[in-house]
Amino acid sequence: MVESLRKEEPCSLPEGIRGSRGMMVGTLVSKTETTFVLKVEKIAKVSKGNKAENPACVVGKELTMALWPKSRLAEQHKKTLAGLKAGDRVSVEPFHFGGDTLSVVEELKKVE
Repeated sequence: MVESLRKEEPCSLPEGIRGSRGMMVGTLVSKTETTFVLKVEKIAKVSKGNKAENPACVVGKELTMALWPKSRLAEQHKKTLAGLKAGDRVSVEPFHFGGDTLSVVEELKKVE
């Protein structure tokens, strides 16, 4: 069963995360087939090419993320997301390409 995104989902990204490339760990709050809301626990890694001024500004916040259809792992990400449920702890590698959503490019997996 697919849960709908919560009405109070974040509508904009903090300035400090814009241009971000890196890894985050957090808890899945809600999801659709191709998007989800993640409550960020920590920034696990800042990648080469990161342009975000303050990636850590999102720790403790809920962020909307979308599967990036151009990712070489897009189909795998869809399967992974389908198997996740609210409350699952996940590791994700989102990039900010513009707008108010982060795009899952590489990693998306459940962690213990």
